[in-house]
Amino acid sequence: MSNRLCDWSECGRLAGRGWDVHGKYYCGPHYFPGLEKAFLEEYSRWDGVREPSDRFKNLFSRYVERLYPLGGMPEKLSQGRIEVRAAAWKKTQVGLEFSIERHLTAYRWGGPVKTVNQEWRFGLQTKDLVLLGQQDAMPRKLSLIATGAKSSVPANSSAGR
Repeated sequence: MSNRLCDWSECGRLAGRGWDVHGKYYCGPHYFPGLEKAFLEEYSRWDGVREPSDRFKNLFSRYVERLYPLGGMPEKLSQGRIEVRAAAWKKTQVGLEFSIERHLTAYRWGGPVKTVNQEWRFGLQTKDLVLLGQQDAMPRKLSLIATGAKSSVPANSSAGR
């Protein structure tokens, strides 16, 4: 728990640690309603043509992830993948659509990786994420993005024990 009170009107409970939504803090029962309210406000401000703001992407991806508890998002999507990789956003009459590049066998470092472009729709009323289509992209090799820090102490050394 934190020392802050929940920002939900007339709540009075302590806000949970990590249950903040861009500067507003909520208790457990009010975190999702607060997140939903913030997302819907950003959605109404978005013109639906230009790329949405980073704030919009963050709120949407967090909101959708909460709709699918325990990692149950379709096709193993995640909050981080949507927030960072989603592109070609557009508003529709029922919600929004976006595309995302997926690496289906990324565990094969150094080998060919099947990359697909997926099109997704999210319905505001139905609150569901639906895969509309998928196109194969050119197979390619993924390069190592980050490497761990190299220790200057040999592995068989007794230093640092």
